[in-house]
Amino acid sequence: MNKVNQLIDVVSKNCEIKDIYKLQYEFMNVLMDDVENFKENKISVMNDLLSSNFIKLKVNASNWKEAISEGVKVLENNKCVKRSYYDAIIENLEKGGPYMVVAKGVVLSHASPESGVLKLSMSLITLKEPVDFGDDFKEGVRIIVTLAATDKESHLKVLAQLMKLFHEKKI
Repeated sequence: MNKVNQLIDVVSKNCEIKDIYKLQYEFMNVLMDDVENFKENKISVMNDLLSSNFIKLKVNASNWKEAISEGVKVLENNKCVKRSYYDAIIENLEKGGPYMVVAKGVVLSHASPESGVLKLSMSLITLKEPVDFGDDFKEGVRIIVTLAATDKESHLKVLAQLMKLFHEKKI
């Protein structure tokens, strides 16, 4: 209900509300649909995209670029992305800063679908030693999830599910 009230505040600052109770009800329905869709879909995303050949544990990386490279290599070896995907991720991080650090110790690396994605895929690596990404959490990153999506819709859908999962689990 807190989110609904926040949304109502935003709308009321910018629009005239004809029926506040109806608007609250409709916001609740939309938000609950998202929760239900997440509950239904999160397991299939993890099972469908993270089979054992897409996971590497205790990987050595001396800096953030090597850590990203290791995650992309898993996707390259499985013929899911071209090497240009790595270049695009690095460029995004150099331009935008460490915004891909989505939770303490977790990077969700990604680039746009047209940057060399061959098929929807995801890799997960853990690092033997944490690597500094210069993020606000002030703690080294140990988990690199690399997402490669073939279109913007699946890209955003999987990103949203993963971010919610990471925050839900309080990694």
